[in-house]
Amino acid sequence: MKLHRIASIVCLASLSACYTTTVRTGAPPGATPLEAREHWHSGFVAGIADASGPYDLQRLCPGGWSEVRTETSFWNGLVQMFTSGLYNPQTTTVVCAGAPAQPR
Repeated sequence: MKLHRIASIVCLASLSACYTTTVRTGAPPGATPLEAREHWHSGFVAGIADASGPYDLQRLCPGGWSEVRTETSFWNGLVQMFTSGLYNPQTTTVVCAGAPAQPR
């Protein structure tokens, strides 16, 4: 009975784990295109096989990009758990660069 409780606690704790990776260019942030806001990026077999392919940042952000954020959210983790790690989505957001600040 005690082992069952410990296993349940470990499972619940692992579901709450989320992580985010952010890559920044140093350019000031600007508008985020609708098609790049919180888009699910798909992978398979523990993320080894990429199913979504690369983002075309030139098309999404013709003036350059400021940051790309990749997150494994609670919902992404839940999907991974239900598919036993065969499908591994991550939430990706692209932030385009804005106009640089003008000196005063």
